[in-house]
Amino acid sequence: GVAAEPTTTAEESNLLCDSDSYSTIKGDWAYDAGDCSLENTNSGSGNIVWWGSADGLTPDDSFDDDSFTMTATLEIHSGQDSGFMFRTGESSTTNDEGPTYYVGLYPASNKVVFGTMDNGWSAKHSAAVALQYDQVYTLSVMGSGDLYTVYIDGVAVLEDITRTEFGSGSIGLRTYNAPTTYYSLVYTESATNE
Repeated sequence: GVAAEPTTTAEESNLLCDSDSYSTIKGDWAYDAGDCSLENTNSGSGNIVWWGSADGLTPDDSFDDDSFTMTATLEIHSGQDSGFMFRTGESSTTNDEGPTYYVGLYPASNKVVFGTMDNGWSAKHSAAVALQYDQVYTLSVMGSGDLYTVYIDGVAVLEDITRTEFGSGSIGLRTYNAPTTYYSLVYTESATNE
């Protein structure tokens, strides 16, 4: 027989492994219990799973921390952009409704974008990054109050952004016209320096 790999902390804290913990708001999401991956094959706009109620109105307050780090590993197969949401007050089948922050990878235009959704999308910050389809990237955001830093594969690409639109809410995954596979999502509350 083949010895099982030792369980790592990252596997234990991969939120995707608990398929009962999130709600599908929009899209065709297939969960693979073998590797905890979540693949959305739908190329529509604003496909979302979120950690909150099935009707999209009540965020899961387990992810409502002043200071936090969230990291996803994802592979965009085609199309526009995919990433994650945070400080998400509500999730809707209506594209860009929010309210939420969204950070997305845009392989077709080689950029990462940080923006707001509140009955409409507004790109607030972007950085040029070489991206390809069918390649796994690690996307992270570190938040402390209204200060945010975005990392791709451990490299800070948007540093010390100040955004004050949203202060609380939950988290989620979002794809826009882009079939995507997510392999992990890890969220940790950060200690605040007081």
